[in-house]
Amino acid sequence: MHFTTVTLCTAVLLFVLETRALPTDLPSRGKRLQAKRPENEQYFLDEVIQPPEPGKCLFYTQGLSRAAQKYAKTHPNEFRTIWDIWPCNLYRGDNATTNPLRCIFDNEALRTLYFENMSRAMAMLCDVSATVMTKDVNHIPKGGIWGRVEDSTLKREDTPGGRVDEIIAIGPREGSLKRIWSRPLSSPIGKKPARESVVRKRCLEHQECYSADQLTEWFEDVEF
Repeated sequence: MHFTTVTLCTAVLLFVLETRALPTDLPSRGKRLQAKRPENEQYFLDEVIQPPEPGKCLFYTQGLSRAAQKYAKTHPNEFRTIWDIWPCNLYRGDNATTNPLRCIFDNEALRTLYFENMSRAMAMLCDVSATVMTKDVNHIPKGGIWGRVEDSTLKREDTPGGRVDEIIAIGPREGSLKRIWSRPLSSPIGKKPARESVVRKRCLEHQECYSADQLTEWFEDVEF
């Protein structure tokens, strides 16, 4: 039974990687698995427990995961990172057989896809302004999940969290700050969407999942 479950899990996740979707003709056990698969950003939007307040989204470019997490924790009234928004079990990165996400996190491509979808969902929750931590505020990297997913999502008009009108870059140390993008004045103000309630009734008080050091150890090779 254990072997069958693991095999099915791997097969479904490989299908997700190749097609960005899930098959609809799985056997009953697979359909139960399908219902829990993070195959797109909607999965993460449905699982939010602590959405970022307007102006408090803190993203970061590659290599700054630990720095951004620690910065947010020392500025709790100003920022929230991707590691503060979902239930702890969605960040669990150990290889124990009891970890249902191990067949995602053991595969580099699947792990990247997982965090791309989580990152897109976070960007869709941001409102008013967003901040990105980067090593040089004058040269923002175009690669990684920031360049591939988060930057463009923040610039959309039609996200459930509202609409971001400016993006600010900060350095890992205090004092370095620069506005790197603002929405054009010609953008129709009247089209700004109302901020939807995307939080389930099970919304929790602020939770402490894993330390910045533990998360960085598990996911330091993810190209944020």
